[in-house]
Amino acid sequence: MTIRAKGQMTLPAVLRRRLGLKAGDQILARDEGRRVVLEPEADGRPVAKPTAEQLRAQKELARTLRQPTEAEFRSWRRMKLAGPPLGAEEIAAAIAEGRE
Repeated sequence: MTIRAKGQMTLPAVLRRRLGLKAGDQILARDEGRRVVLEPEADGRPVAKPTAEQLRAQKELARTLRQPTEAEFRSWRRMKLAGPPLGAEEIAAAIAEGRE
């Protein structure tokens, strides 16, 4: 990686994906002698790495989820929805967060 004139550098996409980082996420930079360690942050605290058990559970959940069909997408577009209709819990959470 190269540090640019303003001190910026680009974290490779493969690492961003592996760590689940996206634009605007905060990371913690720690000096360890001649090494710099970067960690994802959550509310100013480093995010704990998922355990092997959590990773297995995530992979299993991903296998059970299905992609919407083209007919479902067309139906949502007709209703001017960006995705599947929200359930009651998602609507309550959106209201609590102040989203429209």
